[in-house]
Amino acid sequence: KLTSTGLVPLLPRLVKDGESIIRQRLCAELKVLCLVLMGMTGTTKEPHSAESANGIDSRMAGLPQIPKPIKSSNYYKVMAHHLFPHLFTLISDPDNEVRRAASENIVKLALRVDENDVVSLALSIPLRLVKEGQKRAVAGSNQNGAKDPSGSTSGTGTTASSSSSPHPQTPAEDLLITASNLLADLASFLPPPRLSPETTTRYLSPTILSL
Repeated sequence: KLTSTGLVPLLPRLVKDGESIIRQRLCAELKVLCLVLMGMTGTTKEPHSAESANGIDSRMAGLPQIPKPIKSSNYYKVMAHHLFPHLFTLISDPDNEVRRAASENIVKLALRVDENDVVSLALSIPLRLVKEGQKRAVAGSNQNGAKDPSGSTSGTGTTASSSSSPHPQTPAEDLLITASNLLADLASFLPPPRLSPETTTRYLSPTILSL
């Protein structure tokens, strides 16, 4: 309850903080908050699973041992709807170190969220980044050097949903490179139960080809 009423309202301002070190630190703090809301205990260890059987325990390095999250709980819903979306803004940050920190924590959380939410929460982020990067690249080439005198497009920074929108000042190339790296990390670190061959065929392969 305190997270919803006390912490969540602070996030939009922190995501846009003028100091990049604050935004970079926020990436790690969002990960911790997400883990807490998913049921972090720090001492509870998950039972033997396919993940450990496949020898990927090293991929969990640095992550607290938590039980399987209960997707129907209000805590999980707060995490999915009010915390995780801010990572999309942070991974499109103009500062490379902020983007790197956001990407690392997205991968770590993708190993912990409900398996059915991997696509909607984690994989959707690089897919959206690719679309935004390609859109900006096309717009830049069409302008052919002519810039909009207003310096922005249709007031994207003033809407209520701007906290989960890509940063308007980040170049298209940076968005596409960041998306490519995140796609590679997710494909490398997520075991088959979380990233199935069907998901790879449907989402990853077409996106990689488009890049």
